[in-house]
Amino acid sequence: MMYYYVYYLFSLFARKYSNRDGDYAFTAIIFYFLFLMLNSLSILLLVADREYFKTHALMLVVITALIPSAIHYFALISNKKYLDVLKEYDEKYEGKPVSKSSILFLLLYVFLTIAVVIYVAQMVREMMLKS
Repeated sequence: MMYYYVYYLFSLFARKYSNRDGDYAFTAIIFYFLFLMLNSLSILLLVADREYFKTHALMLVVITALIPSAIHYFALISNKKYLDVLKEYDEKYEGKPVSKSSILFLLLYVFLTIAVVIYVAQMVREMMLKS
């Protein structure tokens, strides 16, 4: 499942670059949560009407935090599924280096998410200044 594979890629990143963090799995969950939240916020801001956004901004932000929280809880955290996912992918890719396409995919996901957030923030800023 793509969701678990992206989580695994985030965990590899956390495992490699987080020397002081003994629980890299939790770090990966937080990274993934932040990017899912940014994606949810971008989608809602693109879809939301300007007037609706102005009057319900707090509700939209809460929704964008609840959606990824629920996804993460049921897909990874409940029943410690995140440990099973790490074990499964570690066994599958044991002794194999991470493919360049996987690294490219993760980087593309991160950069596209950031680019869309910047675009949507600029769009929202212009909407707010026009009013």
